[in-house]
Amino acid sequence: MAVIRNDANEVVRILTRYPGSISEVDIHGQSPLHLAAGKPQILHTLVKSADSSILNHVDRAGATALEAAMVLSSGQCINEASSRRCRRCVCVQCVELLLEAGSSVRMQRIGLSWL
Repeated sequence: MAVIRNDANEVVRILTRYPGSISEVDIHGQSPLHLAAGKPQILHTLVKSADSSILNHVDRAGATALEAAMVLSSGQCINEASSRRCRRCVCVQCVELLLEAGSSVRMQRIGLSWL
């Protein structure tokens, strides 16, 4: 709930008391990283505690947190009126955080229009 509410202080408190909570998943198989895929401040805190297995965890829909962040960034792009690809604007922060943390890019995803 702290991730959904975008409560950075609560996320830090929970991770401090329950470090294993980073690997918990909801009924959709989404980890806290999936839920924070559009929240850079929260995601920054979470990736510090995540290992490669949780960084690359696939939810029930078949998406990693990185893929969720990619979809969210394309839908929230502040340059959406432009035909140019998003470059260095705020909307790609979560994608960059996950890549820098070591999230893997899967080369093939069937059924997603953004690839």
